[in-house]
Amino acid sequence: MDDTDSLTERWAALNRFHHEIEMYLERLLHEHISLSFRELHALTSLAHHTRASSRHYWLRAIAKEVGLSQSATSRLMSRLQERGMITTRTSRYDGRSVDVRLTGEAEQLITRAGPLLDQAVSDAVASLSAANASDHRLLRFLMAESPARPAPAATIHNITN
Repeated sequence: MDDTDSLTERWAALNRFHHEIEMYLERLLHEHISLSFRELHALTSLAHHTRASSRHYWLRAIAKEVGLSQSATSRLMSRLQERGMITTRTSRYDGRSVDVRLTGEAEQLITRAGPLLDQAVSDAVASLSAANASDHRLLRFLMAESPARPAPAATIHNITN
């Protein structure tokens, strides 16, 4: 990748890196903690929300966070409940809502997963750098070697809505 590459080419390179890293993480997570990347993402999202707020955390918010439809997220939450990672109960404040809580086992897995994810991303980026030396600017960015850049003049707000 050089300075003449189009924005589309740079986006494609970023997408390739993202896919490779996600697949590497997926294999590693299954091997070490028997969770998928999306399952772990849902659990960490719930953990973060639980610590940050006492408000309801709707299924659609979890779905948006992990990049799944509400239907797929509902199935994911059912799998997590079956595996003993979460508990659910009807909300005492709103009978239409379901309160979701992480179990101790889920909290332990999240704690174990943090260093594992950091090392896995570092390993994946190093592996990709050897295989894709032509994407040097992206690699420098991922390895935190890129200089700070000014904010763009215009930004896209909430393109997923």
